[in-house]
Amino acid sequence: MRRLIIAALLLPAGSSLRCSFDAAGRYTLRSDADPSILLEGLPIAVSTEAGWSSAAPEAASAVPLARVRATNTSGVDGALGGAWHGQEVHWSAGGTPFVTGCRNYGSTVVLEYAFPTGATFSPAQPPGGLRTQFPAFADASLRSRFPNTLSWEHDTMQPANRLTLGPSGGPTVLATPGFADVLVVSPLDHFMTSSALNSTFDGNLSAAAWGMAATVRSVPAGFRHRILVHEGNGLTQTVHEFGQLMQAAAGGVQRVPDVTLARLGYSTDNGAMYCYCKQHCDTTLLQVKRAWDEVGIPMAYMTFEGSWFENNWSAMWWCVQQRSA
Repeated sequence: MRRLIIAALLLPAGSSLRCSFDAAGRYTLRSDADPSILLEGLPIAVSTEAGWSSAAPEAASAVPLARVRATNTSGVDGALGGAWHGQEVHWSAGGTPFVTGCRNYGSTVVLEYAFPTGATFSPAQPPGGLRTQFPAFADASLRSRFPNTLSWEHDTMQPANRLTLGPSGGPTVLATPGFADVLVVSPLDHFMTSSALNSTFDGNLSAAAWGMAATVRSVPAGFRHRILVHEGNGLTQTVHEFGQLMQAAAGGVQRVPDVTLARLGYSTDNGAMYCYCKQHCDTTLLQVKRAWDEVGIPMAYMTFEGSWFENNWSAMWWCVQQRSA
């Protein structure tokens, strides 16, 4: 264990990632590894009961999102790396107070928006849409800087080489060739009301946009939603760091006593892609068990989905757990 700890401490420190707003409320991400702009954000937009408000002056389908004031902010958050500094921009969205901000924690940035007095939205929209457009980045800009994309979606956590959309989408990994520079973008809270869209709110530009799901009808005063962006070197290491940040932000994680997380087993259910057994599947499974026994692999459990059975009993699930050593 000591060797592992020392190895972790000797890993090279990540570069510093910074988010900032300009006088007009436009935001950018920069990295110490490269002095140029890493990513330039698309204009902030929000849909309230009065309709869409956008910070883009040319947005024909929205009224202007009026900038009220900007302030510098700072604080300490031990879960995400200690001291942070950032900015907040206050807006008026058709009379509804709306705040966007960013917090810089070294190699981690948190982009957030809030409704200080709450908000009521127009009638519910399809699940794939958004109520807020922040943060958002043009697809062409993302691909030119980070041509590699990896994400996960739905209840079986299927991988996808693209931005996953809607409330069932998962964290998104953006990487340079060779994974020398890797970004992980993910909601930090309010996971059930968070969503992503692959275009701007008006559909005029391909983009990666995160925010509030369009199915939300209202939020209480003080509602705040945070999106985390973490930069690192190497795919595995960066995703590992992201996982540690998420666990720390959650205030500690209690492990579920689940045999499937602690022991080796054999699954044929949804997600395992068990498609080669067309008939006599029970015999096939017994042969697998014997093969494991012969090489000394302890099988703690086996799951069997009836939809692969020759009689196609799709509603049948069979789970056998063998807790022997």
